[in-house]
Amino acid sequence: PVPPAEAAYVLGCSGRNYPGFRNLSGLFDEDYASCLPGYPSLQERYEEYRDNLKWIESAAAGTLVYSYPTNDYQGRAVELAFDVEATFPKDAKGHVLRSRWPLTDIGHPCQAAHRLPPESARDLFLTEGALYGSISSIERWFSCPYSYFIQSGLKVRDESPADLAANTIGTIQHKIMEESVRAGGKAYPDITPAEMQKIAAPYFDLLDAMHPHEAWKNALTRQRMISGLENAMVFLKDMEQDSSFQPREEEYHFKMPVTADDPRVILSGSIDRMDIYQDILRILDYKSSDHRLSEKNLKAGLQLQLLSYLMAAAEITGRTPAGAYYFSLKEVSSKLYAYQWKNRQWQEYDPAMKRAAYLDSRKMHGWTFEPRTTELDASEAHVSPKVSKLFSWTLSRQCLEELYRYFRDHLLEGDISLSPQMTACMFCDCRPVCRYHGDSRTALPLVLADQSLSIQRGSKK
Repeated sequence: PVPPAEAAYVLGCSGRNYPGFRNLSGLFDEDYASCLPGYPSLQERYEEYRDNLKWIESAAAGTLVYSYPTNDYQGRAVELAFDVEATFPKDAKGHVLRSRWPLTDIGHPCQAAHRLPPESARDLFLTEGALYGSISSIERWFSCPYSYFIQSGLKVRDESPADLAANTIGTIQHKIMEESVRAGGKAYPDITPAEMQKIAAPYFDLLDAMHPHEAWKNALTRQRMISGLENAMVFLKDMEQDSSFQPREEEYHFKMPVTADDPRVILSGSIDRMDIYQDILRILDYKSSDHRLSEKNLKAGLQLQLLSYLMAAAEITGRTPAGAYYFSLKEVSSKLYAYQWKNRQWQEYDPAMKRAAYLDSRKMHGWTFEPRTTELDASEAHVSPKVSKLFSWTLSRQCLEELYRYFRDHLLEGDISLSPQMTACMFCDCRPVCRYHGDSRTALPLVLADQSLSIQRGSKK
């Protein structure tokens, strides 16, 4: 998928470094391997390795430069790799034709602007006149439009089989939470480790079948995951005792327009949990790592998911949004001190400190929109910031609608620019395709830049 450049450079082509094939050594060396029936010989493995480097020969449309230093740091001569020497033409005396390359900075080639003609963008992204997509994929466009083009436009996806990656563990954790709420209702934190093991068993059995040599690792991960969920349930039980909300739906799948009167962007997703009490609603989103909702990132389009779920849940249930929170299922530690300076005096450790430290380390993070402190979190010990700190749902919803409108208008104008936000390249699979070498951009508000979404005490909603 990578078009050849006009000039390509292969660096470090000395006899020591290129092609980089390593012989077996140590206890199981080449002599040992040669006695194994059916094991490829050294020559066969070397030729297979060299075949995997054949693509280099087509990496340049014009000039292909094999480069190596003529001397090392101690001044000793360095020889060109035999594999390169055997490939290139020689003069009458049998010497490889080569030239010295003066030390210089070749710099980075100018990145071409990536843009689609509007008619091509509409053909590629529209389905029956509307844009369909998951919220996370739209966040990807705000993070890097070119990555969105590759994955959601050209449908280039990673089809690697499941392994013990974080997303696989997250899927299993979500399933345990879903089944526990479905079976126990508000008493779901009373689920036993044995019941968790039973829910997780089919997933880990499949992992064992796909990766039989890692069964020991799967078993350790399974044990650690169940232990972490046990600890999480202690917090959730304490939280449920302080809240009037009842679980209404778990893993609720939806597909709906951003606004009923403008079905030009159709969102799809799965809400981990919807809880209700009388006329108000809250949602919980389980995460495998620590997440916090940032107003700056929301206005930049990088954190659409949580509040978009709340917007969809309000439409589904017909209730007023009261709050939306992340809850991390990741195992965390908390600090305890023998003495603590508080209220201008030293306080000796007591069991209440342990409970307070534990609750503080496991707090849910998100935004609260209704002043219903007693119903949401009576002790105000389970949510950060405290539920008494309010945000405007009216402005938050306006922010979401404007961001989705911004996304649609720019995408259909063909904006697939290669402009990654600061963390966009960290886990992106598109680097071999885009080959981006520029500077990453910082998150900047795209809508409501001069208006705060939080409500000051004493102000009207």
